[in-house]
Amino acid sequence: MLASEVQSITENYQERVVKRREELTNRLFRSASMNPIQEESIYIRIEELDKFDSVLFDSGALTDRELAIIQRRMNGMTLEEIGRVFLVGRERIRQILAECYKKISEEYNSQFVS
Repeated sequence: MLASEVQSITENYQERVVKRREELTNRLFRSASMNPIQEESIYIRIEELDKFDSVLFDSGALTDRELAIIQRRMNGMTLEEIGRVFLVGRERIRQILAECYKKISEEYNSQFVS
């Protein structure tokens, strides 16, 4: 996979995160009839998106290849389809994803869980 493809995939994911954050924020400000619990729930979701975004992109916990694999999986590609792109088997993709999830979890916990 070319570096430009990895960069494109990463940017597409970041755009989706920004759109989701805007969507939640707009919903928060549009609905004057929300009760405080609903408002707090939206604030928490926005905060969690920010945290997840920082773990994925700012922490350096994942390589570009790992980010590209996660992005493709989030876009609905099967393990086999991703494997064809990276010239490995679906079992190897599954293993890489498991490693990525573990790295993300460890990084998240080290940054945000006391």
